[in-house]
Amino acid sequence: MNLLKNIQIRILAVLSALLLWMFVVGVENYVFLLPNEVQVKVTNLSQNVSVAKELSKVKIRYRKQDEAGTISPNEFEVSVDAQNLTEGEYNLPISAISKNPKVSVVAVEPATLNLRLEANTSKEIAVEAVVTGTPDKEFELKEVKLSSEKVKVSGASSLLGSLKSLPIKVNLDGTENADFSRKVTLEAPMEWNLNGKTVSFDPVVIQMEIEIRRKKPLVTPDSNSGSTPTTDETSS
Repeated sequence: MNLLKNIQIRILAVLSALLLWMFVVGVENYVFLLPNEVQVKVTNLSQNVSVAKELSKVKIRYRKQDEAGTISPNEFEVSVDAQNLTEGEYNLPISAISKNPKVSVVAVEPATLNLRLEANTSKEIAVEAVVTGTPDKEFELKEVKLSSEKVKVSGASSLLGSLKSLPIKVNLDGTENADFSRKVTLEAPMEWNLNGKTVSFDPVVIQMEIEIRRKKPLVTPDSNSGSTPTTDETSS
């Protein structure tokens, strides 16, 4: 009786191990679709040209090991290689690499990207300080000074034509009660909607000097040396 029971237990253990193995193999061979699309980047771009056309986003299909966990778009590097390319339009294969060793890329959709390159051109545009928030309640913003009021921006001529100014944002969080400075590395703002199109700036860094001053007290009649006379006092 005990022998039969032991045999049944061993058979059950083998079946459980087999089912577990089939599940693991099934998961590792199952192809997942990343729910969020990934932006394509351009590598090895010559300094003489710029991306002149919006870069598309792609879908990633991948396999993963069971312990890989949740996968995010940041775990993939998706790019096209522009090495030795000059001005013109190209259809290039898209390369996708997983940064996670437990994840492998199966396919990229679409598999190619239409890349348009234009010769670089430059123009000067104004730099504008955009302040949000306020300093400490007993203080106020006096002035924002920039180390440069203009910046040279370089990129595709079709893109630069619409650019008028470069906003530099500084946020006051309500605690500022003295002057302070900040170095800002220039970047294209989201409002430009570059979506992969490339620009560069000269200078790359701008110094901001933010001047904060104490609010002046409100002047009221009672704050003068004498009180304001009443009508009876004036007539006497």
